[in-house]
Amino acid sequence: MTTADEYLAQALDKYERNRKSDRVFVNVAVEKTHTAVVKLEKELAEVEAAGIIECRRKRIPGGMIEKFKLLSPEAAYQRLGRVPSWESSANRLEGLKEGAEEGLRRILEEIESSWSRNVAWVGSDVRLAPGDTEDLGNAVKIARELVRLDKAIDYRTLSLAAGCSSKALEHSEDLVAVVAAALSGRDRDGRSAREFLGELGAEKLSQAVFVAAPKSLPVSYIGLPPEEIRTFKFQTADYILSIENWVSFVRYAREVRDNGIVFYSGGFPSRSWRQAYLDVVTQQPTATAFHWGDIDEAGVRIASSVLGIAQQVGLKVAPHQMSRRVAEAQSGSVPRKERPAIQIPALATADLDDLWRWLMSPEGKPLEQESLDPISPIS
Repeated sequence: MTTADEYLAQALDKYERNRKSDRVFVNVAVEKTHTAVVKLEKELAEVEAAGIIECRRKRIPGGMIEKFKLLSPEAAYQRLGRVPSWESSANRLEGLKEGAEEGLRRILEEIESSWSRNVAWVGSDVRLAPGDTEDLGNAVKIARELVRLDKAIDYRTLSLAAGCSSKALEHSEDLVAVVAAALSGRDRDGRSAREFLGELGAEKLSQAVFVAAPKSLPVSYIGLPPEEIRTFKFQTADYILSIENWVSFVRYAREVRDNGIVFYSGGFPSRSWRQAYLDVVTQQPTATAFHWGDIDEAGVRIASSVLGIAQQVGLKVAPHQMSRRVAEAQSGSVPRKERPAIQIPALATADLDDLWRWLMSPEGKPLEQESLDPISPIS
């Protein structure tokens, strides 16, 4: 900073962060040249004479100004032609707040509270700089369109349908997820922005659904378009198994060759994956649905989410190789030292509920799925 007005702007920044304080001080850096020092000292003296600041000098004869105290914020705003942050934030958000849904209104109020102090709003993996209404406005439009459409759609088509640029969702993925959660009333349950948006229907591009079915396929596994999987005729299977991690899925597909239909779920299932899975389990009313994943908080939630789909059509469901006994039998499974209190979610089965409670206890031992060899749930 080289001018008095630049220093005065810094003083207002500090003031806006804490308007209750009457002790707003700004340190003045030593300029590199004598000419710059004289110029800055003269400007600061003029501001002091106007009653806006009170300068403090070094305690030596002819000491230079080392800091100043802000005396009149009102006069400082007038001198700089600057609108106070609490007024500008209200003005910027006025259009978005008008007619806003209850969940969105709560977020906008949080944002306005931060922006009114001239600080960024920080949400779930999101940092929104004061005045960034362009990204916020785009996020609101995209989230509203996603909730309204209530169907699977790719990122760029959704962005354009919302009246934004084709890459708007990719640019503001985290923020859109926050707004979409508020508008839909759904809990993210620890899911990443991409996983949560995928469950609502938005995917960067609909991915193939990988399936293994030894009695129906001439290869160990294939990838099918999710919207076309309903046209594929699987033989009647003894069971349906979904597997969270890719390596475990590939090993299972190659090593276990019995009469099952095996899906790679890839973490929290997207909307298109859920529909494809539902299409298949609906065709297999006598099968039991199993899920095999990591023994940890996310793994339990994923298992409950997938098995809940099968429950919708009346299939018996159960976790596979996901239990306290399995985790404790592995030498690589160790308790965690610290464990935050997490509310028990609604889970698909009593077995998953018991596993969750154990994982949340001091004795709980998470275990990665890849630590286990694939075995059939009906062996």
